[in-house]
Amino acid sequence: MEQLAADKLPPANDKTSLAALGFLTLGDHFNGNPNDVINDRIDVTSKAFLGLTVSCARCHDHKFDPIPQADYYSLHGIFASSVEPEMKPVISAVNTNYQDYLARHAELDARVQTVRTQSVAAAFGDYKRFGGVYLFATRLPEKERDAYLTKNGAEPARLKNWQRITQGGGRQAASIFAPWNMLSRIPEQRFAEQSRRILGNLDRNERGRQLNPHVMKALKGAAPRSMAELAAIYGNLLANPDPGWQTTVSTLLGDVALRVLPNKQRGQFFALREQSDMLEMVHPGAPARATTLVDGPNPKDSPIFIRGEAENPGEVVPRRFLEVLSGPNRPAFASGNITSAKASSRRPTILAISPRRRAIPSCSITWRAASWKRAGRSRNCTS
Repeated sequence: MEQLAADKLPPANDKTSLAALGFLTLGDHFNGNPNDVINDRIDVTSKAFLGLTVSCARCHDHKFDPIPQADYYSLHGIFASSVEPEMKPVISAVNTNYQDYLARHAELDARVQTVRTQSVAAAFGDYKRFGGVYLFATRLPEKERDAYLTKNGAEPARLKNWQRITQGGGRQAASIFAPWNMLSRIPEQRFAEQSRRILGNLDRNERGRQLNPHVMKALKGAAPRSMAELAAIYGNLLANPDPGWQTTVSTLLGDVALRVLPNKQRGQFFALREQSDMLEMVHPGAPARATTLVDGPNPKDSPIFIRGEAENPGEVVPRRFLEVLSGPNRPAFASGNITSAKASSRRPTILAISPRRRAIPSCSITWRAASWKRAGRSRNCTS
């Protein structure tokens, strides 16, 4: 059971079993494609603990198959609402070398952060003060940009880095700037109407699900009438002093800034990073950590992806267990974490049902019985 529910099983003060959650987190990450990661987790979980190939239903229903596409996306919503924490939990007791490890780790972190902060300032300027100005300048005709930036106190030489991060900064950049790019394609005369509709439905589509929560909060329900007003919203967002948000922004900007550093400075930075990684691996005081999953900040149900395409969402289905095992009136899960599908005070862990087969009528887990049930026939079965 630990592979699925280590964080929900007693004793709560014993963290060593959290390592078993690596069953879910140590698989292929598919170049950062979240839906492929989720598909892999659904696949290995259903095969290992249920003996069912649920991932076959990713793209469409199959005739006589007991697992419909809707059930796949019920599980998809569970895994999509779970995240790997950036700081992995410690699962071992500390030893006499722990304080030395902490001191060395803090020193290296400070040096890494200094280089990162300097590189962000060099590449992006004062983003808290001028972020909205730079963003709006990226949408202006080229001949107007320098004058606009200079007039508003920003530096034209840094604009190319803002263009780089909004248009090709990777998945993390998309979690912040995807709405900016989406709305920038709207014709000016239709901007007010379409931006209101798009932002009002952000939380109902796949792209919206992948947005940073701070971006979602700032944009959900907003009604900018122009790109200038949208830039002002982003300017206020980038200046938000929330520590967690500022860490996200500075990390993203830092990653892009490092790409444009001179080779010597970039080499120094990665040398520091390598020292930090080695410290985690070889220092005798470094504690053991586990790769786990935790509740995401905004658990949400997933839509059915028509033909398996994330850009073609259909009906939203609740997060719940498989109909063939739990019946058509099975309850939805309140939490986003996969553990909500596993733990119950009255019966054994649902997903880890193999060693607890008596919890479910034996005939309900067979392909033939499920097929008969979906065909409208009945069959007697016993527990």
